[in-house]
Amino acid sequence: MAGLLLFDMMITVGVTSMSTVSDTTMMSIRSNGCKKTSAQSSSDSGNSLIDKYIAKAEEMAKDGKIGYSQSRRKLNPDVDCSSFVYYALTKGGVKNLGDSPFNTSSMDGPMSKAGFTKTDFDGSADKLQKGDVVWRDGHTEIYIGDNKTVGAHEDTDGKDGDSKGDEVSEVPLDYGGGKYTSYYRLSNSSASSSSDSSSSDSSSSSSSSDFKTNDVAIKIAKAFASAGFSKAATAGVLGNVYAESGFVADRSGSGNAYGLGQWDPRSKIRTWMDANGLKDTPDSDEDGQIKMLVATAKSSFNNHYLSEAKAEITVKNDNLYDTWHDASDPEVAAVAWMAGWERPNWASRNEDSRKQVAKNYYDKGLNDISFNGKSGDSDDDSSQCCTQSDDTDGTTDTASANVTVTNSVQAYTDKYGQAAFDIGKKYGIPYEAILGQSAVESAWGASSLTTKYHNFFGIKAVNGQKSVKLATKECNQGGCYDTTGDFAVYDSDEDGFAGYGKFITENSRYATALQKRTDPHAYIQELKNAGYATDNNYVSTVWGVTQQFIAYIKQTNKFPPSSEVQFDSAPPADTGGSSSGSSDDSDANTTCPVSDDSGSTSYGSVGGAPTKDGDFSWMCSGNQKICSASDAGVFYPHLEYGHQCVWYAWNRLAMIHGNEGWSWVMGNGGDIANNLKGQSGWTVDGNPKPGDGISGRGSPFAGGGDCGHVAVVEEVSSDPSGWKIRISEGNRDGSASFSSYGSRWLTKSQLSSTDCQFFRNSNWKK
Repeated sequence: MAGLLLFDMMITVGVTSMSTVSDTTMMSIRSNGCKKTSAQSSSDSGNSLIDKYIAKAEEMAKDGKIGYSQSRRKLNPDVDCSSFVYYALTKGGVKNLGDSPFNTSSMDGPMSKAGFTKTDFDGSADKLQKGDVVWRDGHTEIYIGDNKTVGAHEDTDGKDGDSKGDEVSEVPLDYGGGKYTSYYRLSNSSASSSSDSSSSDSSSSSSSSDFKTNDVAIKIAKAFASAGFSKAATAGVLGNVYAESGFVADRSGSGNAYGLGQWDPRSKIRTWMDANGLKDTPDSDEDGQIKMLVATAKSSFNNHYLSEAKAEITVKNDNLYDTWHDASDPEVAAVAWMAGWERPNWASRNEDSRKQVAKNYYDKGLNDISFNGKSGDSDDDSSQCCTQSDDTDGTTDTASANVTVTNSVQAYTDKYGQAAFDIGKKYGIPYEAILGQSAVESAWGASSLTTKYHNFFGIKAVNGQKSVKLATKECNQGGCYDTTGDFAVYDSDEDGFAGYGKFITENSRYATALQKRTDPHAYIQELKNAGYATDNNYVSTVWGVTQQFIAYIKQTNKFPPSSEVQFDSAPPADTGGSSSGSSDDSDANTTCPVSDDSGSTSYGSVGGAPTKDGDFSWMCSGNQKICSASDAGVFYPHLEYGHQCVWYAWNRLAMIHGNEGWSWVMGNGGDIANNLKGQSGWTVDGNPKPGDGISGRGSPFAGGGDCGHVAVVEEVSSDPSGWKIRISEGNRDGSASFSSYGSRWLTKSQLSSTDCQFFRNSNWKK
C-alpha cells in the first residue's frame, strides 16, 4: 500500500493554538500517468488566457525544484494543491485572485472575482473543457484535456522539491480514486483578455515640471509627520496613494477596491473604523481613511513581493517595512511601500509613476512640514539598548508652531489630562508621555478595553487581579493570528491610569525610564529599551502624538511641564551601566548589560546538539522523533509556518527536559521570556544555565523584524566579558526549512545591546 495523500492545508485558529487540518486522506494509486511530461498546448491558437495559465501549470509541473508541501506552500519552494492552482492562474495572467494563495475551502470568492463560475459536476470528463479547475472537498487541480489534470498531489520523498517527478505532475482525472464534484470555468469575456489593466491612473502621472501639490496629499503628509515618520517615507506613501486613487477618498477601483489606499475589499475600511472609534463616520470620509493609512502603516505590510522588490532596490534586513520606514531616498520608499503595503499586480504596477510623484513631493511639496521621523541615514536606532536623550536640561522643546494640534488632542486632554497629571506626579512619570501612550494604545479612549473596562494601556492581569478575556492579535515569524488574553479590569478611568503607574514603578526593569521623569521623549525611549513594546516604530509613533499634547498644554497652560513638576517621590536608583561593570559615564550611555536579576551563571554543557549548521535529522534519535521534513515533533507539533525558531526551541527543550510536568506557551520568539514572567514554575533572569531557553530581540541574537528570536542554551563557558554561550536554534537562515538548524557562540558583551532573557522551569530534569 502506498502512502497517504495529504491534499490541502486549512488553518484553524483557536484560543491558544493553531493546528493544521488535512481536508482529505486517500490511498495513492500509482500509474504511468503520474509522471512529468511535456504536454502539447491546450489550444490551437495558443493565445488565450486559458492557454497561458495551462502553460504555466505545465511549466511548474516540469520544474523539479517545486514539490508538494503544506508548510511551504507559497513557492518556498513548494506548493500544495490549491496554492498550485493559485500560482498557475496568477502567473498565467488571471487577475483579482488576491495577494496570497487560497485553499480549497476559501477559493469560491477569489475565483468568482477573477471571472470563474462554479458548476456542480458528476465526474464525467465530457462535461469538462480545457482550463476548468476541478474541485472536490479537500482537493483541486486544473483540467488539461484528454482525461488528464495537472496539479500537486503528495509528498513522496519527505524533501523539498520533486526528486521523483510525481509530487507535482499530470495525472489521470480519476487519480487517487476520488470524484470531483464541481468545476470552475473562466467566462468567455475573461478568457479573451490576456493582459492586465492597471487600476491606477498611470496616464495622469505628474512630471516634475508641472508638479502641483494636492490638498489631500498635504493632509496625509501632516498625519504621517505627526506620527513620527520621515519625510522620505511619507513621500513614498504619497507616490503610491496618487497612483492608486489620485488622492480621491471615494474612488472605486477594480473589483471591490475603494478609497485612498484602494482597500480590497471595501469592507476593510468599515471594519477598521468601527474598531477605532469611528462607527458613525462613513467609510468615504477622507480624514477617517487618512487615520487608517497611518494606523495600518506597519500592520498591513508583508514580504509577498520581496524578491521582486530586491530586483529594484536594496532591501534592508530582508524586510520591506524596515526598508520603507528607514529610507532616505523617496523613490526607494515608494517601491518598498508599493511592494510591501499596496501589493498591486506586479506586471502593471506603474512603478515609474509612483517614484516620480514621490520624488516630486519630497523635493518640492513637503518643505513646509516638520518631520521628526528618522530616515535611513540617521545615527539613531531605536532597537539599540541604552540610547540616551541629548537633552540635559529637562523636557525636549517640542512645542513648535509646526506641530498640528488636532481636535482629538484637545478633547482627550480635557477628559483625561488631570488623571494623567495626578498619576505622573504621584509615581514620578512624565504625564505628557502618559497621555501620548494612553491615546495610542486605547485608540484615543475608544477601544472596548477602555470604554468597558477602563484599561488604557493594554495591561495584562497578574496575581489574581480582576480580568476579562478578550480577543487580541499576536504574531510569530510565520505571520499573525487571533488569540485571547486576560486583561486587567479597573473600576474607573482614574483607576486605569493608577494601574499604569503601579505597573511601571513595580517593575524594576523600568528604573532607568523613571530616571527620565522630566523628559517625556527620553522616558518613552527607555521604556522601549527595557522591552515595554516590541514595535520598532513605537517610540516615533508615541512621540509624535505626545508632541501634540505638549504643544496643546503649553498653549493653554493647563498644567506645568514635567520639568517643573514637584513629584511626590524620589526616582529609583539607576540600574543602567556598562557590560564590563565600568562606572565610566560614556560606557553607561552606550550599552546595557543582560540583566542579572537573580541566581548566578552556571557553566557546563547539555550535549547532543550539533555545533555546525545543518538540518534537524539529528533530532531523530530523541524523544521528539523528528527524522524528516514532515515530522512535526511530539511536544510542540506545529509546522504550520515551517521550521521556525519557536517550533525548534520547544521541541529541543523537551528533548533535554522531557515532555511531562510542564507545557509551552504561545508567543513570538522574542516575547516568550516576558510571557513566562509571573507564571507558576517559571524563572526568567539574566543568568544563563545549560539547558535554558533564551528569548529576546536585537542584533546579533535576532534578525530584522518585530518577532524577535528564541533559542536553546547548549553550553555556558567563561569569557572576559563575564560568560559566553553556545546556542542552538531553528530558522537560522530565515528559510524556515528543514535545513535551517544552526548553532553559534555569543558573548555577554555581544548580548548587552539586546533585551535577551533566559528562562527555565522548576520541573525540568536536571
